[in-house]
Amino acid sequence: MHALGQEGMFTPIVAALDDPVSLETDATGAVAAAAAMARIDADLAHIAQGGAERAGLASRYGQEITAGLGLTALAGAVIAMALS
Repeated sequence: MHALGQEGMFTPIVAALDDPVSLETDATGAVAAAAAMARIDADLAHIAQGGAERAGLASRYGQEITAGLGLTALAGAVIAMALS
């Protein structure tokens, strides 16, 4: 198309731009792209809303792990005292 423009052949350029099949293909692609963007936006919103819930779970898991490690250390200290 660029070569046609340089040669001054505007009729073929206009015909290429006014192609109903290509315009329909572009419109279909635009609709699909808009739907994909809507899905992405919905996924991002879902992720953002779940942030507080995940933070709460992480905090509870951290507390449980810390308690488990503390009890293990205490048991180890009691066993060490009993063996000495």
